[in-house]
Parts: sequence; C-alpha cells; structure tokens
Amino acid sequence: MFQLEFGSAFYGPGHFYNDIVGARRFERTGRGDVKGIVADDRTGRIVIHLVRPERSFSRKLAMTFTAPVPTGTPIRNQSFDPPPATGPYVITDSMRRGWTYERNPEWLSRDHRLMPRIPNGHLNTIKIHVVRNAVKATREVEHGRLDWLSEEMPAPTLASLRKRFPSRVRLEPILSTEYFWLNTSTAPFDDVRVRRAVNYAVDRDVFKRLSAGQMSPTQQILPPDLPGYKRFSPYPRDMTKARQLIAAAKPSVRDMTIWTYGESGDLQPIEFAVYLAAVLHELGFTVHLRVLKPGPYFSMIRNSKKANLDVGIDGYFANYPDPDDFFGGTLGAPVTPQYNEIPRIGLDVESPAKFIQKLGSRISNAFKNEPTMGPPNFSRIAEMAEAAAGVGSLGSRAKSCGKSALEGAYQVGAFAAYPDGGTEAAGLYVAARCAIAFFFP
Repeated sequence: MFQLEFGSAFYGPGHFYNDIVGARRFERTGRGDVKGIVADDRTGRIVIHLVRPERSFSRKLAMTFTAPVPTGTPIRNQSFDPPPATGPYVITDSMRRGWTYERNPEWLSRDHRLMPRIPNGHLNTIKIHVVRNAVKATREVEHGRLDWLSEEMPAPTLASLRKRFPSRVRLEPILSTEYFWLNTSTAPFDDVRVRRAVNYAVDRDVFKRLSAGQMSPTQQILPPDLPGYKRFSPYPRDMTKARQLIAAAKPSVRDMTIWTYGESGDLQPIEFAVYLAAVLHELGFTVHLRVLKPGPYFSMIRNSKKANLDVGIDGYFANYPDPDDFFGGTLGAPVTPQYNEIPRIGLDVESPAKFIQKLGSRISNAFKNEPTMGPPNFSRIAEMAEAAAGVGSLGSRAKSCGKSALEGAYQVGAFAAYPDGGTEAAGLYVAARCAIAFFFP
C-alpha cells in the first residue's frame, strides 16, 4: 500500500512524491486515488508514473513512507500493533518505552531468496529502549544495563568516554550539515562584502574542537559522504582580508542579534553562537545573543509571518542519500528566517567577546603556576583566569561553571601538558562555558 497523507507537514511524505501523476490533486483534496500508482494484485507488480523524469526517485522509494503493507491495512497510527513486513526481523512487542525485534520466521524459508541484497542479521532478539535523557542513557551503557547508544554528545562527555572506554566509542559520520544563516534581505548582510568578511573571519576548526571532533569543517552544503561532494575552501581564514572588506563596505547597520537554542545537557549551539558573536564583535559589530529552547526556536525561525532576524544557527539532515535532497531543501526556496515577539534576554556581547578572546588564551598560563604534584586548585585558577581577562567578577554561578569546566577538561586529559601549559581547545571551551553562565543565568 502506498499512502500520501493529506496536508502533510514539512517532514511528512507528501512533498517527496509530488511528481507522481495525480499526487498533487490528492494532497489538495484528500479524495480518490493517485492515478499514477498502478498495482497489479495478480502479479504483485506496482508501476508508478511520473509527470516528469526524476533521477532521485528510486532513492525516495527506499524511505519508510513507501514500505509495502498488506491490503486493507488501516490508515492510522499502529505503533503498538504494527503491520507485518518482509524483512529479516518482525516487531513482536511495542509499547511507549520501546519495542522488540525478533527473527521473521518467513525470512529464511522464503523472503531472503527474493531480496538477496538484504543481509540476514546476526542477532536473534533486539530490544530498543526509549531513554529521552542523554545523560541517563550514557550512564546506562557505561554500567552495562544497555548495550548501545547512538547520540550526539556534549564535548566533555565524549572526551571522557573516549578516554575511559577507547574500544567502546566510535564516531560514525551522518549525512548532515550544520551552519549559521545570515539574513541577506536587510543590512548589513545584504552587502556581499560583509558576508564574505564573515566567512573569512570564522575559524571553522573551532567548531570541531568545541564538539570534540564530532564535526568536520566544511565550506559547502553537501556533507563528505554524499555523492557529488568535492572538497574546496574558498574562504581560508584571513582576518586582514575580512577587515578590508568591512572597511570597503562601510556598513551603516552595526547592531545585530544572533539567535540560538540550548537546554540543560546540550549547550553546544550556545557555545557556537558565543564564538560567532566574538568574531562579529572583532569585525566592529555590536552583537546581542538570544537563547531559546529548541522547540520554540525552530518554530520561530520558520514562521514566515513574523519580522526578520539577523543571524541564527540551523542544520540539514538527509532524508535520502542524494544531493537533490540537500539542494532542494536548502536552495530550492527562499531562506526567510523569522521571529515572533519573544521577550529578550542577555546583554551586549562585548564582555562575552572578551572572555573568548582573552580568557580562553590565558587558562593554560594559569596552570603553569600550579604545583607539579597533585591535582590543581581549580577555584584559584578560575580566579586567576578571571583577573587575567580583566572583566571584573564573574559571579558565583559563572565561577562555579568555569571551575566545573576546568575540572572536566583536566579529568579527560584536555590539558595534556599540565603543568607546563594547556590546549587551546580546552581554554576555548572553558571560556565559552563561563560566558554562557555569566550572561544567561
């Protein structure tokens, strides 16, 4: 059975299959059949007619939206009583907190001969548990109560796990690209010279370090493992050229806001925004940081009925492994980041910029004054780094955060050369965490 949902949302199946004859009419009316899908019940053959040739259509058919199910299967959510399938496993138990896969008895006796390219699988039973808290899920794997976890982690957590369990942690690339968007419809980013200046000023390796290697720098839309990817770097970091472009552009608007998101246990998008704010400040802009929780943030930036934003963070994840998906999703329609009337929080970014520029580079110097034996005095180092940054008192919350970040960086070996110095990555991370705690209490 092939189903096109009426009024499907952005991630619903409808927009992937609009080139099937009759699909747009069905999506508009929700009545009748899709004339372009012709099924022969006697032979089991399905023929799909398209309104025009589409090179990536076979990849779209591999998505779960088009999984065949028996005739008469109700068109409703059947998560707790799923229909049968033809693969090597079947779902034998399903509930809100997880589900269980077991061997499909029909697979080895018949189905695998019809689909020889699908592997048989190595396990007899697979139990999936839904654990919404990433910290709790990680702890469950550490203690042997769960066997496997697939989750993007905060940098300190990943660094700690790789140090303690080097044989159990493996990074697997995914087809996604994360980026900052700029509003090119209004000043100052309507001037290509300003946009180019920002590209020259950003050090993309910083994001790799802040993510503990979970991200790889790139300067194009396609991720490396996607067909059509070719590595190129039109914007090597060059602050001199960036300043020259800003001087030539003479932007009349120099006040802007960076929007980002974050929540307890996942401050990485905020850390990225803090770094970009420091870069923009260095180029002569006055920058404000605004932080929302993930749900309100993404609803806000995709609301085309509200006023324009300046800068924000977003990402694109592949729906199917073809460059057509990335180009269509990111370049196929005007990019219109928007916002509604959310109460503003945060302060001018001048002080966070000082943290990034000064505090991060001086953390390792503070370590040099510590004794060579025993663990360092992190409270005293935090105070020394604060004084070195020259920005006044951090406040108890930020100082506690900085102390905690220092301890975490030390425990996972980020300051590998202690007591003779530290690493730029650790210093930058601690600086970002201190700035976040101070300006977003």
